Amino acid sequence: NVWPGGTSYLRLLEPDSGVEQTLVTAREVRFDGGLSPDGTQALYRWRHGKRWGETWIMPLDGFRPRPLADNGAPLPSRGEGWSFDGRKAAFSVSVEGGAWFCNREYYVVDAASGSVTKLPACGWAAAWSPRDQRIAILCSYGEDAGLWVIDTDTGESRRLAQATVEDAELGWSPDAKEIAVAGGGGSQGYLFVVDVESGMGRKVDQTDVHRGLRALSWSPEGDRIAFVVNEYSRTVGSTYALVVLDLRSGEECRLVEGVMWGPLVWSPDGSQIAFDGPSGDRSYGCISTVDVATGQVTQLADEPEPHEILAWGCVTTVQGR
Repeated sequence: NVWPGGTSYLRLLEPDSGVEQTLVTAREVRFDGGLSPDGTQALYRWRHGKRWGETWIMPLDGFRPRPLADNGAPLPSRGEGWSFDGRKAAFSVSVEGGAWFCNREYYVVDAASGSVTKLPACGWAAAWSPRDQRIAILCSYGEDAGLWVIDTDTGESRRLAQATVEDAELGWSPDAKEIAVAGGGGSQGYLFVVDVESGMGRKVDQTDVHRGLRALSWSPEGDRIAFVVNEYSRTVGSTYALVVLDLRSGEECRLVEGVMWGPLVWSPDGSQIAFDGPSGDRSYGCISTVDVATGQVTQLADEPEPHEILAWGCVTTVQGR
């Protein structure tokens, strides 16, 4: 994405060869809903003047795009990704006058019919379960503050934990039995894991250093969590790194220094992590992978813009990739 008024791209990148293929090029478009689980569709929004318009589904096989939701649906302010099977997608809408850390209403759309359902929670962050039609929402304000799980098939909602947190991210474990909550803005960082069945939570990072956490990402086996850490001291200032936490031992490994942004995406076998790293005097633009065991970094592409979506190929992917 190149701003302001620049050109947006949706590209496929072959990690082994570094070959890039541009699938979509457009002005004033944003792909912030992510790729569908099977890698065949992407969500995007057009910009109309100063406002973003409705969300569309872009097939990556050459067919024409179509609106995601029925006419009259609220205009999204952010895409919130797909359900595990691609049947549904979620988006959020900014609420006028809401607190800055709790200013989004959440909606779920049936991708086939376009029907829209408003979820009974307003919050800061949301994440789909990797195994069913549940979605977790973190509400940070008012009487409903806490971590909620909503079944989008039945409409049943349940508060797992009652807490007030700000500037946080959510991430389900691969088996959908736990939810990690990470955040902290830039000084009071935290990383908790909450058991979905019991609602019990535990702090899994063992440091008391003043730091912020973001770009949360579970390993495929569910035994490690990767994140970007920002640690601050009066003598050095802010330092950033890509960190992997071993949930079994509690040990942290700073794999790559200088990484400031997400997303962090594990390879399907858990051996590598793809990330958007620093390049020259920029804090972004260099798509790279790091070997989790050795720490070896491989640069794949270097471009003068940030990358909001990275996704590893799956078994059945577009054009054989």
